[in-house]
Amino acid sequence: MMSRYKRMWMVAGIVAGVGLAAWLGTQAFRSNVMFFFDPTQIAAGEAPTDKRFRRGGMVEKGSVQKTPGTLDIHFLVTDFRHTVPVSYSGRTYAEGKKINWKDGVAAFWHIIRFSL
Repeated sequence: MMSRYKRMWMVAGIVAGVGLAAWLGTQAFRSNVMFFFDPTQIAAGEAPTDKRFRRGGMVEKGSVQKTPGTLDIHFLVTDFRHTVPVSYSGRTYAEGKKINWKDGVAAFWHIIRFSL
């Protein structure tokens, strides 16, 4: 049988370990959270300039412009009060794009195979 002091130290160690794990988890979530801003907040300067963030709103009708021969797309996002320009450059295979249609077929096959 364990003595009372050994049990007390074991419980204290478990509580400390769980507390440390919870603290590390909250620190990881805090650094990986991407905040959501609408065009009015972006126009007011509330969005961070040194961090990535998500934009919300509707794409303005007729504003999508694709550059031929590239993966660049430019469009306007609005919340019907303010409008913000957005530009997106997709990655090519040379720049590190690694997923193709064969990977999608393989994923679909594995979902069917292992779900039965």
